[in-house]
Amino acid sequence: MVAIKDHLRELGLFAGLIAVTLTSLVWAFSTMGGLATERNARAELLDTLKRIDPKASAASAGIFDQRDPYLAGESETIAAAGFQTRVRGLVENAGGTIFSTQAQSRSEGDEVERKIEVQVVFETTVEALQTVLHEVETGAPYGFVDDLSVLPAAQVGETSNDDRMLRVTLSVTSFWRRPA
Repeated sequence: MVAIKDHLRELGLFAGLIAVTLTSLVWAFSTMGGLATERNARAELLDTLKRIDPKASAASAGIFDQRDPYLAGESETIAAAGFQTRVRGLVENAGGTIFSTQAQSRSEGDEVERKIEVQVVFETTVEALQTVLHEVETGAPYGFVDDLSVLPAAQVGETSNDDRMLRVTLSVTSFWRRPA
């Protein structure tokens, strides 16, 4: 009688093990179905993004920014001049009036990456300043705003018919890499 009870208990444990295994398999298959549905929805969203904005779809697909983050130039001086021209162009294209610009190297020693700073003083509107700041920080080569000073143009001795004009001092940094 004891042997029959042991066999029944073992049979019960075996049946329980089979039930747990079957439940786990059903749960795994249902989860996989949900993941497949989510993957299909994301693929459809990516296709929609590709049609709307190819640049956004590249970013969402995990493609890294292929733009060169460093200033172009055979020498540090040429790179600084090019960076100064770029910043001046951004201000002028946004409708700003430039009063002065200055480019200088901020790196010392024998570093491979050289820090170049451009400081520009200009007068502009709030909207144009937003455009300049956006272009500096999102364009390539990468620019980093180190210092920004904004005053109403009338406070610095300039007379202006438009109260929204601003006198801006902007310091932007970028990097030049010495050719190998």
